Amino acid sequence: MTKKFQTKTPTSMYFQLITFSLLALFHLRLALLIKENTLLFIIHLIFNLALVSVILGLLAKILMKNNQLEIMDDKIKLNNVEVSIDKIEKIIIQGYFIQSLGIKLYGKKFILNDLHFRFKNNEDMNIEDFKKWADKNGINITSERIKRRL
Repeated sequence: MTKKFQTKTPTSMYFQLITFSLLALFHLRLALLIKENTLLFIIHLIFNLALVSVILGLLAKILMKNNQLEIMDDKIKLNNVEVSIDKIEKIIIQGYFIQSLGIKLYGKKFILNDLHFRFKNNEDMNIEDFKKWADKNGINITSERIKRRL
């Protein structure tokens, strides 16, 4: 049994992108205000460069996802990442109206970015199909906040 679903990027990634962009703009403005002090100006520019690299990394993660979930009997493939059932600790569902799902692996504290997604079409029906697959394979499903790294 193989099922394919279309997925999309969770809204939290867009929120992070917007937040880091605003932070970089405000920080650049601050750096331009203190340009008389050369050392502080250089420190602020280096920090701003780090913020821009984080923004570019987030943008690359958003653009590089292939947005397809493939469920097989013994493994799952999401965003070119294959995970076998025995490596999945639990599936986390976050939200009520706009639900995003995260697949938590054993030994990992955070959800990997590639394993955090939302369904694109027929969200309620697809989530129910996903829950049935998880129940059939003995995977725990919880409703809590998804914690992931940048």
